[in-house]
Amino acid sequence: MAAAKNPVQTNPQGRVVAATSATNRGWAGQTVPAAKAVAPSKVVAPPVTNGVPSSARAIVDNFLTQFGLQDLGTWAWNRYTQLGGGTDALNQISVEMTQQPAFNARFPAYAPLAKAGEAMSPAEMLAYEQSAKQIFHDAGIPAGFYSTPEELATFMVNNVSASELQSRVQLASQAATTAPDVQQQLSTLYGLPNAQGALTAYFLNPDKALPLIQQQFTGAQIGAEATRTGVGQLTTAEATHLAQIGVTDAQAAQGFGQLGKEQGLFQVQSTGEQAIGLDTQLAAQFDNSAAANLRILRKQQARVADFQGNAGENLQSGGVGGLGASDKSV
Repeated sequence: MAAAKNPVQTNPQGRVVAATSATNRGWAGQTVPAAKAVAPSKVVAPPVTNGVPSSARAIVDNFLTQFGLQDLGTWAWNRYTQLGGGTDALNQISVEMTQQPAFNARFPAYAPLAKAGEAMSPAEMLAYEQSAKQIFHDAGIPAGFYSTPEELATFMVNNVSASELQSRVQLASQAATTAPDVQQQLSTLYGLPNAQGALTAYFLNPDKALPLIQQQFTGAQIGAEATRTGVGQLTTAEATHLAQIGVTDAQAAQGFGQLGKEQGLFQVQSTGEQAIGLDTQLAAQFDNSAAANLRILRKQQARVADFQGNAGENLQSGGVGGLGASDKSV
């Protein structure tokens, strides 16, 4: 049985069919118009260097622009052509560019981090800068604070993560807008400048450990609560100790409020009494010291006994209860 002809295969032998001036004979004898001759367009080949067309320069320029390294354009293009172009050439350039002065001027954190064995890629450093700027912007931090590559590099070199930076910014904003007496306590207890801009800069300083500045801020809040309730000015050691054992601003307000109400008990009100100092008051209220609580309890008992004794003498002198003056002499 003869095989069926393939209607799509119009020229199975690949013959070249000569065209007439007017028509061509197509497959199965159809008459089709002759193809018009079209003059070929003149194509100008781009200049080539080491097999790399000059139009590829845009690829190199775009690669550098994303990192702000346009100053490396000439050097990078020369290396790109020397390496024959392509992805491998760009990868090699990304490695070699870290040794260029312009790169280290743009990313000051790279060299010290690499020396410490903690190098970040250009993309990682760029992402960190963008995150930091967004954090500052969202918090309303003035644009002049830590906006240059050198300033942002200090956070990276000091291993300040983006989450820690967020905590620092929140703390700085809180300190800069807190009550004036808390700002005064920051100055009195820790010698911090009593000005919003200076406080912000201090709390953002990556050379200062975050736990330390958190502790100082809490200590200042505790110190302010002590003065508000009439307990008095704490020393730096006292305020810092309370912050270290975890006393919060709210707990300080409650505790000092109680101590403020009891100040009459702690002061000397009769001959022979001894005052109870602030150190004992703090130990009893916040450290739950058994010795301090016992001392306060004994003074309470003595004060009650003294009150009851005086009240009895007053009653006797009035003849109440059938007791006469003669009875006191017995």
